[in-house]
Amino acid sequence: MAAARIDLGALQRQLDAFQSRFTAWAQRTVSGAESVRDGHLARLREFQAAIRGLEQQRAELEQRAAQVQERLASESGELAALQAELGRIQEEQGRLPALVAEVAEALEAEAAAFARQEAALSNQEALKERKLGALHQALTMYQQRLGLAFQHGEADGDQLRVVFTQVDPRDPARPFQFAVQVGADNTYAVQSCEPAVPAMAQLLAQLNSGGSFSQFVRCVRREFQAAVRVEMGGQQAAAAASAALPPVAAC
Repeated sequence: MAAARIDLGALQRQLDAFQSRFTAWAQRTVSGAESVRDGHLARLREFQAAIRGLEQQRAELEQRAAQVQERLASESGELAALQAELGRIQEEQGRLPALVAEVAEALEAEAAAFARQEAALSNQEALKERKLGALHQALTMYQQRLGLAFQHGEADGDQLRVVFTQVDPRDPARPFQFAVQVGADNTYAVQSCEPAVPAMAQLLAQLNSGGSFSQFVRCVRREFQAAVRVEMGGQQAAAAASAALPPVAAC
């Protein structure tokens, strides 16, 4: 039996065709794989970019969250302080009516005290005015009889200046004067006296212990007359003249 002959040419052609189909399939496969790879890489880069964006957003969100947390903590502290302040205000409001009543009571007491002081001052001023009026009346009464005049200028203030004439026979117009003042305690005081009267302290003591002002004026005039006698007659004559005068209480 003769061996079958192999058609090498046909086999070669089959192999070539298979190789062509394989090569085409391989190229298509590689091209598809590369396309898939490129698509995968592109998506990977997109994912990585998205991841970086998300990480950045996460960092920003974390930072904002920290800021919000810090602000919340600060606002919580402020809220606690405001609540404490509100509590104090409400407590003060609760005490306010009592405080208002206390202040009103103190104001009323102060007003009453002021009214009493004003009334006392008014009474003192009225008494002072009455005494000054008595002074003016007494001076007017004795003006013609004793050569008496009074002066009261702006510079004198509350002082009344009493001026005598007709005391020195050598010079009837020569003035002899003293300034009297009514004090806050309604007592009399002599601020100046020309010429000086040694017995002035005793005369003032008698006046402030209930003596009359007219008697005080007569006594001062008598002392001025004694001073003139000293000037005119010397020490011995003055002593004799003084001894002949009535005592102070009998002026």
